[in-house]
Amino acid sequence: MGKIVLEKKRKERPFKELVAPLSKLDSCLTCGTCAGGCPVADWEGMDPRKMVRMIQLGLEEEVVRSNWIWQCTNCQRCTWACPMGINFGQIIYNARSSVPREETPGEIQKTANNHRETMNNMRLTVEDAVESFQWMADELKEEIPDFELPIDKQGAEYFCTINSKQPQYFPMDLQSIYKIFYAAKVDWTISSQWWEGTNYAVFTGDTDTWEYTLREQAKRVEELGCRVMAYTE
Repeated sequence: MGKIVLEKKRKERPFKELVAPLSKLDSCLTCGTCAGGCPVADWEGMDPRKMVRMIQLGLEEEVVRSNWIWQCTNCQRCTWACPMGINFGQIIYNARSSVPREETPGEIQKTANNHRETMNNMRLTVEDAVESFQWMADELKEEIPDFELPIDKQGAEYFCTINSKQPQYFPMDLQSIYKIFYAAKVDWTISSQWWEGTNYAVFTGDTDTWEYTLREQAKRVEELGCRVMAYTE
């Protein structure tokens, strides 16, 4: 990060006004406890304490434009360690939300868009997903002859979600999930729609897509009459 210049002129600060009450960043003591446990401290010349101080000093635009907000894993070690209870994860989320969607790095926003448009991150059709689910169930019968895959079972207690990389790239992983439910002897189902268990909109700060996909999934859970969502990832 280059030289930072502070301006005396006051300006509107919508980002700080938004994030300060949510995160309690004005309570910062600059003790550095947050930076001590951060796995990406000093990357790009930034750490959690410096981020807070920059926002306090009117440099929130520099924070939002930095690569560091995307390198942060949002593991929340800094939040748990902070003696003043500052929610650093909230700051990072709002910073990412402030970045235009088309400027989000890598493929993560594209993946979030896939989820919204096709009900899963890998753009699998309903037919292709169900075929993969059933394919692995049929092969599992060689080990567990009485196993039956409950797809779209009405009134099941558990609604099973799946990481779409499993049916797309690692279908054998599905059998491990099936075995757990079978051994637990619980009433469960996999839906043919909105079964995706990974939501990339959380990482991009795309609140609209995050809310939309979660509401659609919750609607599907209610349609099937399930009581519990099981995130198997």
